[in-house]
Amino acid sequence: MKTLFSRLITVIACFFIFSAAWFCLWSISL
Repeated sequence: MKTLFSRLITVIACFFIFSAAWFCLWSISL
């Protein structure tokens, strides 16, 4: 259960970092 929870947090963190980087790239190109 704990490993699944930590894996879920890792996936959410990676998705948040990826979306933040994509938003920065989009705002620069805009």
